[in-house]
This record gives sequence, structure tokens and C-alpha cells, in this order.
Amino acid sequence: MLVAKVVTSSDKTKLREVLKDVKIKILYFENNIKVISGRYIQMSEFKMCCACKNEQPICNFGKLKTSKDGYRYDCKNCRKNYRIKNKELIKQRQHEYYLNNKDILTEKNKLYREKNIDKINVQRKEYRNRPDIKEYTKQKIKNIFQLEKKKYVNVEKLI
Repeated sequence: MLVAKVVTSSDKTKLREVLKDVKIKILYFENNIKVISGRYIQMSEFKMCCACKNEQPICNFGKLKTSKDGYRYDCKNCRKNYRIKNKELIKQRQHEYYLNNKDILTEKNKLYREKNIDKINVQRKEYRNRPDIKEYTKQKIKNIFQLEKKKYVNVEKLI
């Protein structure tokens, strides 16, 4: 890990030159400049998370067109924690939405499949060619064949 020397505000140009050459893995504060992972960020590129109350780089926030700055009010970590805590509630809401809009969603999916048939076929082929899927398919066919064979043997005995 490389360590950078803290530079005063008068040496901002030197700081920029240093950061172009070196990827810095440390975080420090000096005259409204924060350095993270090799690039300097002005304070305006930082935002306070409403959920955890931590000031974080703007890259830790998802995009949201309707907000003033164009970013979500809560950071990605807080969103992840929310999804983990409320997994069942989210699942229930998605299911209700699906039931209420089943016709629209079915039509939308049908149009997508018709429009992107080549892309879907390529994805299916890649999936079927995965080694674990091939093995699973072989086992499944083998089991089905054995069951069918037993059925025929039992039918022959009855006749």
C-alpha cells in the first residue's frame, strides 16, 4: 500500500500531479479535499446518507432522477441492509404487483421475447453447455428412463 504525503491547499496542482502517477489507497482530509483510491474529490462530490448519517463519496449512492443532485438519499450499503431486513415484505409487494398487472406484464414479456429471440437463444445455448447443467440433465434423463422402464415392466406383468 502506497502512502501519500499530505499537501497544503497552495499545492493543489502538485497533489493533482501526484495522484495522476500514483494510485493511493488511503483516505485523508485537507482543506476540503478528500483522496480516495487515487483521485482527489472536492467536498461537493461527497454526500451525507440519510439512513446511516455518514458522509460518503457520491459514487456510493445510486442514481435518482427526481432528486436535486441526481443521486439517492441513502447509500448503497443502507439499501442493501434494507433489502436484507425486509426481504419478505419486498417479495410480497412484488407478488401483489404481478397479480394486479399480470396481463400487461405477460404482453410486455411476449413482445420482448419476440424482439430478442436471437439473444435469448444464445443465452439458452450457453446455459445448456455449462458443465454442471449438462451433468444435471444427464442425471435427470437417466432417472426418468429408469422410472419409465419400471412402468413398462409392471404393465407387462399385468398382461
